[in-house]
Amino acid sequence: GEGTSSFSICDGYCPYASADTASILSAGRARAHFEHFTAYKVGDRGIWTRGGPHTFSHLRFAGCRTGIILAVQQFSRVTDSIFVGMLPGSEDQFGDFPVAGYRFYDGPNEVVRSKFFRYQPTAANESSGVSMLLNDEFSISALNHAHQLTFDAQSKKIHLPYLTHSGDIGAVFLDVDGSVTGRPGTVPHVAAVVNNHPF
Repeated sequence: GEGTSSFSICDGYCPYASADTASILSAGRARAHFEHFTAYKVGDRGIWTRGGPHTFSHLRFAGCRTGIILAVQQFSRVTDSIFVGMLPGSEDQFGDFPVAGYRFYDGPNEVVRSKFFRYQPTAANESSGVSMLLNDEFSISALNHAHQLTFDAQSKKIHLPYLTHSGDIGAVFLDVDGSVTGRPGTVPHVAAVVNNHPF
């Protein structure tokens, strides 16, 4: 929908594989799958989720300050989705807050086979397809990763947050195939993306 509200899954939504109360714990967790969601001109986050494991597929974000943040404790993913940053006439919509399609947080989580358009920084806004949660006081999983991402020619691929809190300093994700950095690692073919540390 359009506006400042978003789709939120809070309080640790962690579905079980069985509804039978006698066997619920032994059955283990089930993966929740959400698909074909559209967020348009959301002034904050299009999707915020906590819990897991979750899979989000075939999502569409346009004109959102942040497309999606996965605040999860079990492996979750976003796949086969489209992110569009600044829409015509929306350059001043977010004040000076950085705009991003996918923000890494908590984890482990991944974004895969997704496309990013119109994440072009302006005089008013930093903007990028991929970023991290800003002003983060908590650690983030070193297993978070991205692969098979595409960006249009105008989009800035990544913007890393300021070094404000200890979580910012430890922010990292793996660029599995080099689709974010342009440089896949050599062993084991993964590039780690970290902030510019002052040491």
